Amino acid sequence: KKINIMKLEDYKKDSYEFSKSASDLVRQFAFAGIAIIWIFKLDKPQEHIIPIELIKPLLFLIFTLASDLLQYFIPSIIWSLFYIYHESMGRANDYDIKANRWFSKPGWIFYYGKIIMLVWAFILIAQFIIYKL
Repeated sequence: KKINIMKLEDYKKDSYEFSKSASDLVRQFAFAGIAIIWIFKLDKPQEHIIPIELIKPLLFLIFTLASDLLQYFIPSIIWSLFYIYHESMGRANDYDIKANRWFSKPGWIFYYGKIIMLVWAFILIAQFIIYKL
């Protein structure tokens, strides 16, 4: 067996690269899910433009995209405020500072949340399609 030996920093970089790739895929799948739902739009809607069974997966896909935005937006605010605070304390950019590990949690919560919502949306879409067959 070949064992990977890298510096800890390299594993961290790999983790960020994989999560970025996963985020890109989640975004693409969310838009694809919306397109699939649009295929089933009703020609003569009486109450809804899409079948009622597809409203819940559509909401999950919208929440997926919102979580995708928040995954990047919330941490950018947290880390900007962190930087501004320490800069206002007169610390230079090369000053070593230990950050609270909880500052990274909101980004990870939105990251995992969007994946769960995407999977759940596609399960509901698949159930709808199977039922229609």
